[in-house]
Amino acid sequence: MRGKIPPAPEVKPYEPFSYDNATNLPDPFKPRKPDLHSGGKAGLNQPDLDRPKEALEDFPLEALKMVGYLQQKNVGYAVVRAPDNKIYRVKAGNYMGLNFGKILDVSENEVKVKEMVQDSSGDWTERMSTLQLVE
Repeated sequence: MRGKIPPAPEVKPYEPFSYDNATNLPDPFKPRKPDLHSGGKAGLNQPDLDRPKEALEDFPLEALKMVGYLQQKNVGYAVVRAPDNKIYRVKAGNYMGLNFGKILDVSENEVKVKEMVQDSSGDWTERMSTLQLVE
């Protein structure tokens, strides 16, 4: 008894993609939703991209350490050490971290920060983080 083997499928030759004519394709590394700078509508949570950056926005939030607390004229300040070993005094309303983190509250034990993170579809979402006092 002899079996019958179907013929092999036809192999199509490989055609490389030409990037010379790809100028009208969207950039895969940019958000797909329009923002204010392109004239479109931005998300409700989009941070102010034109705001001047503060010193602690050059460092990731995980690299910052709260090393102290002080109070002057009924305003609480956190003493924060950055990776460059400089000491900064921050209060509610200041910014820190790489994700547009706005300080909401400063207490004796922690700093509460609201970060704005952009997802893959271009939407901005809030993320709450805390910076605990290091003893």
